[in-house]
Parts: sequence; structure tokens; C-alpha cells
Amino acid sequence: MLLRASSHKDRWVQATKIEGEDTFVCEAASNEYLDPEDQMSGVGTTRMQALGWTSVEGADFTRFDESETAEQRRAIATMLIRTLTDVYSHDATAAPRIEFP
Repeated sequence: MLLRASSHKDRWVQATKIEGEDTFVCEAASNEYLDPEDQMSGVGTTRMQALGWTSVEGADFTRFDESETAEQRRAIATMLIRTLTDVYSHDATAAPRIEFP
């Protein structure tokens, strides 16, 4: 599932369950692929790291999360929405665009 910030089409997060495991791999757009006017400042990168994202040079931000329990899945959903609102400036009162690749 891919979630896009409503006001910025290139600011997105996605989560995919790893087949046969209770783990989600999550990715989020990094400056590597954002247009210059949409790129994050150092503050944005610091916020990403505070939310548990790992910066991978030449790639998007990534993280792996256990998803065995409902509580763990809620935490993943909360983290994805916080990334959109706290880092990518998504309006918290608007629904993100949801895509299923």
C-alpha cells in the first residue's frame, strides 16, 4: 500500500508485508528522488530518523517492523501517518491518497 501526501505527489510512504513473515518493510521518499523544490531540509531528515527511518545513500528511507500483533500494526500505521504529517507537510485533516501498486 502506498500513501501520498495530499499536497505533494512525490512525498509518499509505503508498507509491504514480507511474504511468509510477520514483518513489514516500509519505504519513504528521500531527497534522492524528490524534485529540488520538494527536498527535505536537515530538520526533515532528523525527523525521519526520530521516527525510526534509516537513510540509505542513493535510495529511499527504509525500516522493518514486526507486525504479528494488532498493536504492532497500529504502530506501523501511526508511524506512516506521522511521517506524512510531521515530515512531508501533509494536512492532518485530509485523507492521504491511497494506492495499491
